[in-house]
Amino acid sequence: MGNAAAATKAVATGDPRYVEQVSLEDDVKRLSAMVRAHSDAKGRNAAERRSVAREVTAVTEQMGELDRALPGLAANSGAPFAMRVRGEDVSGAGGGGTGVGGQPAAGLRGGEALREH
Repeated sequence: MGNAAAATKAVATGDPRYVEQVSLEDDVKRLSAMVRAHSDAKGRNAAERRSVAREVTAVTEQMGELDRALPGLAANSGAPFAMRVRGEDVSGAGGGGTGVGGQPAAGLRGGEALREH
């Protein structure tokens, strides 16, 4: 019997068995909805865990690459470099100073902000 029909019959007859049937059917519907919601949440959580695990793996690999690169970067940190921008030599020792076109480099040197002229 449908829920609406059972509710109508329960009210009309006053039979406690029908009243209990309506109550139990409501409980089953409510609990079934809760089971579906829980299953959906478990699926979303599992997908999120997989995504985070992939991200952790990628970041760990990047950290390993940086760990391997740091000794070489530290060894060359004060060494002069050669660079050309738009055909112009902008080589230097990496400490700032003159930028492209002989203009002052933007940035910080010695804790002071450089002003562009």
